[in-house]
Amino acid sequence: MISFKKLIFMILISVIAIGAFTGCSAKKKVESQLDVKIDFGYEGTIKVASKNPLVATIKNNGPAFSGELQIEVEDNMNGKMLMAMPFEMAENSQKEIQLQVPVFIIQKKFVVRVASDHNTLYEKTISAKKVLSPNQHVMAVVTDTPDAYRFLENTKTTLMQQAAYMEKAVAADVYQAVETEELEVIFLDSFSALNSEEKLSYFDYIYLGHNQSLSISEEEERVIGDWIEAGNCFVI
Repeated sequence: MISFKKLIFMILISVIAIGAFTGCSAKKKVESQLDVKIDFGYEGTIKVASKNPLVATIKNNGPAFSGELQIEVEDNMNGKMLMAMPFEMAENSQKEIQLQVPVFIIQKKFVVRVASDHNTLYEKTISAKKVLSPNQHVMAVVTDTPDAYRFLENTKTTLMQQAAYMEKAVAADVYQAVETEELEVIFLDSFSALNSEEKLSYFDYIYLGHNQSLSISEEEERVIGDWIEAGNCFVI
């Protein structure tokens, strides 16, 4: 005959097992209701000491919920920071969530989550294809025909050219330098990625290529004008 203590112990074990099973089932159910696509950086390219665009496209196939888009970023002190953007998700809906993510050190792998009520609904480790140094010069090419401008990917600038473009007075010995530097070229199909001072700080040059249906808002025109006045180069 089973003793009373042993019976109580068996009941407790059963309750714990049922709870764990129910929790796992609920988590799987919530995860299965989400389809998530993550785009980080500019086609996988990110830059240290700059803010980099993270775009999450979330499709909710279930009931409405309040959530948070999260990404783990390593800092200079061998620790981690959690960047987060709260959002509301309607039932059976799709939403695009954008977050500007600072990168402090050379880091290629990032953990991205969708969380709700302290529960992780989605988690994935994403990898950057290329990590640029803080002093790497970057040019945005705005065009709807990027293949026609691939030759710009081989562009090099001399220190002399950089000084001329930025109209900065530098010492004569700098002008004598012959060191060259490769430009990192990023293709954009609109000015929407350049619509704030924060986003523009990523770039040193903007090259306006061919566009059949290019439009620019007053706000985009204003911030780009301020960016040019600060000494950056806009090429038409």
